[in-house]
Amino acid sequence: MNQRPKFHFFGDPICLASMIFYAVNRWYFKPHDIGGAFTQGYVNDLLCLPLFLPLILGVQRMIGLRKHDAPPRMWEVVQHAIIFSILFEVVLPRYPRQFHTTADPWDAIAYLVGGVTAWFCWRFLAAAKRRRWSAEADEPFDGLAWSASSLSKGWNSPEEDRAWQAL
Repeated sequence: MNQRPKFHFFGDPICLASMIFYAVNRWYFKPHDIGGAFTQGYVNDLLCLPLFLPLILGVQRMIGLRKHDAPPRMWEVVQHAIIFSILFEVVLPRYPRQFHTTADPWDAIAYLVGGVTAWFCWRFLAAAKRRRWSAEADEPFDGLAWSASSLSKGWNSPEEDRAWQAL
């Protein structure tokens, strides 16, 4: 095996788990008032970036705006949290007839918390994949999944190499 494992944008397990949890929250927790105000107002906001960021980055990869298949980087998480916050908490509440949303600053915090939590999970999964890749290639794993020297072996392009080093 001569390349690192790729991030599966549309099949990302965190994205898929977020979709399932969204459905459970939408059709079970909310109608039965399980979890109170937290499930009513903030669970969807926590799930927003873990659910949508892999899909957005996958589309960016397909159209050539993203040049690598590494997991989302922290700046991408923060950038999209800011974009979602401005869109859903500033712009859309100005049009109440078209969009049934309210401006809640706690939603913006929930976007960021959900995104950062997902980022840690993506890093953990990437480290586990690298350990598995190292074992399959009969190479010793140095234990430091985020070290630049262990991340740079075997990549096909400089963009991918820089992306992994940024993790």
